[in-house]
Amino acid sequence: MATVRARELYNDIALDYSAIKTNKFKRWMEEPTFLGAIVGSDGNRVKGKSVLDLGCGSGHFCRLIKENTDYGVGNVYGVDVSDAMVEEAKKIESSAPLGISYYRANILGSGDGGDDGDDSEIV
Repeated sequence: MATVRARELYNDIALDYSAIKTNKFKRWMEEPTFLGAIVGSDGNRVKGKSVLDLGCGSGHFCRLIKENTDYGVGNVYGVDVSDAMVEEAKKIESSAPLGISYYRANILGSGDGGDDGDDSEIV
């Protein structure tokens, strides 16, 4: 049930979400914090490795990691519960290809082993 609510919420805000990620203040605060945690101060933490972004939204951080050739990442994969977010990420990827793959999947799980009606692209 939580997955369905999350999917509906993020489907509703997908277009605005991409615009929010370009906000200068948000970028100034969020990007260095995220990149420092994921790639490390020198980028060596991800060099030659594949990166999986669970809850990737429209793919903003997938693109940041892949764009910076100093990081030397291998494959980058983005997964999100929202159809609209994944669609937006794929649209951005097709307009400026970096070789990132995006998938829609229930990353939250139902928690009880039961079927929550999720029709994910990947398992």
